Amino acid sequence: MRLSIYLIQSTLFQGEVKSVTLGTPQGQITVLHDHEPLISLVEYGDVWYVDAEGERHKISFPGGIVEVHPSSEVVLLAKEI
Repeated sequence: MRLSIYLIQSTLFQGEVKSVTLGTPQGQITVLHDHEPLISLVEYGDVWYVDAEGERHKISFPGGIVEVHPSSEVVLLAKEI
């Protein structure tokens, strides 16, 4: 699954991951390969992802929008900070 995290003026991360965990207004979700398509707000806080080698990483995210595409691509777009 491909993850891209974009801030207003830069790309924070792009790469292959096994999972992405983030907070939405409805609660915390984990996105895995072949997840249903989704568009949601993302709350301020930590975004966790597991990279292709199985290592867990944390990124502080200012909130914004997540898009999960049918092609197993996850895009996080940050709101202005």
